[in-house]
Amino acid sequence: DWDKKLQGNNQISFEDVAVLTDGSIIVVGYTSATDVADDATYVCKGTLEGIIIKYSKDGSRQWIKMIGGSGDEMIYSVAATPDGGFVLGGKANSIDGTLAGYGTEKIRAFTTKCTKDGAFQWHSVLSGTKHSSVESISVAPDGTIYTAINCVTGDGEYAAIEGTKTGLTTTVVSKIKADGTIEWSKCLYGSGK
Repeated sequence: DWDKKLQGNNQISFEDVAVLTDGSIIVVGYTSATDVADDATYVCKGTLEGIIIKYSKDGSRQWIKMIGGSGDEMIYSVAATPDGGFVLGGKANSIDGTLAGYGTEKIRAFTTKCTKDGAFQWHSVLSGTKHSSVESISVAPDGTIYTAINCVTGDGEYAAIEGTKTGLTTTVVSKIKADGTIEWSKCLYGSGK
């Protein structure tokens, strides 16, 4: 029915898409382009920032939002929530910017709840000193959120999760309440390296 493009002066990568309860569309990813939105939209222009774009069901672009800081932020997943909003997940490498004050370490897998208009309601974070990122996200009918985290760290907030180990790639599955509280996190791991 329609085809939309976003062009910029540098990398733009779309990673996931979700249809909200009103039929509008949320597209997420990341960009280092500095000309896809007005200057006020960027958190730290010139870094890799997570990008969120909302389109109406007829394909009209409604808005662009960014998640960023002085490091690199990437959004890999998005899902609609029963209240008409959405939840997204990814990786943050900044100690400042959007996720300042969340998590104990610089590298964080984050889940963020947004209203249908893109206002951030809460951030839920697991952090460590090595790679971790929310790669997939799903929402149950009651609003409960489930995330799958690609994890190569066993320190920081991951130290409390059995099976995580720095240098060993594991998967952490988390159950998050609709208010952003992590109910539990479990690690899937084996004996390999």
